Amino acid sequence: MDENKLNELRKISGYEAAKFVENNFVVGLGTGRNARCFIDALAERINTENLNITSVPTSKGSEKYASEKGIKIKDMNEILNAETDKNKTYIDIDVDGADQVAEDFSLIKGYGGALTREKVIAKTAKKFICVVDETKISETKKLDVLIPVEVIPFAVNYVRHELKKRYNVNCMVMNKKDKDEIFTTDNGNFIILADFGEISNPKKLEDELNLISGVIENGIFAKRKPDIIIVGRENGVEILKFKNKKDYKKSTK
Repeated sequence: MDENKLNELRKISGYEAAKFVENNFVVGLGTGRNARCFIDALAERINTENLNITSVPTSKGSEKYASEKGIKIKDMNEILNAETDKNKTYIDIDVDGADQVAEDFSLIKGYGGALTREKVIAKTAKKFICVVDETKISETKKLDVLIPVEVIPFAVNYVRHELKKRYNVNCMVMNKKDKDEIFTTDNGNFIILADFGEISNPKKLEDELNLISGVIENGIFAKRKPDIIIVGRENGVEILKFKNKKDYKKSTK
């Protein structure tokens, strides 16, 4: 599918997600091309409907883009502080993309390097919506693409060694796009891309990877799955609503 068509599919999923935002919401802004389409749609709604919206971006890139669109920005620590009521949710809705979506709603995220902040905001949000084009839906119905693992620079070779020793997987440090230079996250860390093949138990692997010393976070989203997945397809928008790991509601617009 060519890039122009993909952009159309990203746009329809992002604009559909914007319909879930209500006045006075605190909104998590994801990172990536799908998330940018949502930011575009959100900015339009704010301007045309005079909505009072506060946003919490998952990356510096999304923060800059949203600010240019006139969306009010707050830092995560301004929204959630040490005195916050532990039973209260301070982010009403989080809208973000994904690099792959499995049948059970597990995700792989993080090719843009924002996976740690994305996971923090997704876990904080009352409702987590994932927006993707149809190419991001797993053909095998399970996660099977490279897993991003954020690590502190000091431990990058140690973590690579541990991944190979424990799982016998190929892995590499992610470079900047089209450059022979290591990519650095907004947190000042590196990203290791690890090839686990088809993942039979993503929740277990998500926990295990985070136990390796030097690992900050990984891109498996199996413990905090999206409540809604909005898929831009050539024949319209598909909305999947999560109920449990074996059952979801499906509708096509």
